[in-house]
Amino acid sequence: MLKHADIVFQALNVISKRAELKSGHYLSAFASLLFNFSVTFIEKYVENEEVLNEFADLLKIRLDLDKDTDNRTLLLQSGANILSKYHKSVG
Repeated sequence: MLKHADIVFQALNVISKRAELKSGHYLSAFASLLFNFSVTFIEKYVENEEVLNEFADLLKIRLDLDKDTDNRTLLLQSGANILSKYHKSVG
């Protein structure tokens, strides 16, 4: 899952911009997929920070597009999962 995450995120970014993909099933599946990736990022260390940046960009796009409360909760938890492991200490 992580080996080709950059390719997956680039494809998901393009898919996210397609206007016709706004059904509830699609939005739920998208949010769940990103959540599953975030759990994988916790379990396995990601050395390539660019993948994490692509993931963060994708989360931002999805949060702007998806207004469903359950989906937004999954997306926000996905971001929290990443921050809990990969945040850089300040100071």
